[in-house]
Amino acid sequence: RDFFWSSRVISIQIQDILNVSANIGPIFGSLTIASRVMNSVDHFEVNFLWRSDAIHIKQMIQGYAIAKHSKLDTDHLSKQEMVETLTELGNDTDSR
Repeated sequence: RDFFWSSRVISIQIQDILNVSANIGPIFGSLTIASRVMNSVDHFEVNFLWRSDAIHIKQMIQGYAIAKHSKLDTDHLSKQEMVETLTELGNDTDSR
């Protein structure tokens, strides 16, 4: 949200996401998402997230990108197994 009663909503297909990075502070965080449909200068930013939410969302998106690139079959996984698998795949030690 940029101001009261206004917001910008953009939909990006998950397979079009090239990269996601998190900017993490002591309490809050934000995500920067690069996509195939945006040029190299334009990135979509999601601000005002709780620190833990920013880390978790980054790990999930990054894990999904890794799973798709590696052609891992995730169709058989339950929701909880999917969350755990994607979080583990997208986990990097720099974001803690």
